[in-house]
Amino acid sequence: MKSLTHEQVQQMLHSGLPQSEALSSHLAACSQCRSYAALVTELSTTLPAIYSPAVFSPQEIRQKAADGNGQLLRRTRSALTLRNLRSGVLVGGSVVVLLFLTILAPKLLPVQPVGAPDLIDIGAVERGASGWAGPLRPGTAGTHQAQCA
Repeated sequence: MKSLTHEQVQQMLHSGLPQSEALSSHLAACSQCRSYAALVTELSTTLPAIYSPAVFSPQEIRQKAADGNGQLLRRTRSALTLRNLRSGVLVGGSVVVLLFLTILAPKLLPVQPVGAPDLIDIGAVERGASGWAGPLRPGTAGTHQAQCA
C-alpha cells in the first residue's frame, strides 16, 4: 500500500472523519504530521470554548431582522431624499438661469440710438421690389429702386 503525503494527512485531519489505518501508521512514523495532528486537535477543542456558537431563539432572529430592515429603510429614505434634493437644485438652477436670460440679459445689451434704422428695415429698403440686395453704403438706400424704375 502506498504511503500518504503530508497534504493528504492534513486533509484527513481537517475532515473530522475517524482515523484510518493508513493515517494512524503515517502519524506513528512522521513527527511533523504528529505535531500537526496535535495542533488540529487542540484548536478543535479550544476554539469552540472561546468562540461559542451563536444560538438565537426565533424571537431574537425576528428582532435582528426587524432592526436590519429598519436600518435599510432609513438608508433608502436618505438616499432618495438626497437624490430628490439634487434634482430639485438642478431644476431650480435651470429656472434661475432661464429667468436671467429672458429678463435681465436683454437689459444688459446696449440700447439702439433713437432714429437708427434696423438692419431688417435696411435690407427691405435695399431689396425693394426686385429682391436685389446691394452693398450698404451711406446715402445709397433707395437709389437702386430709382434706377430700376
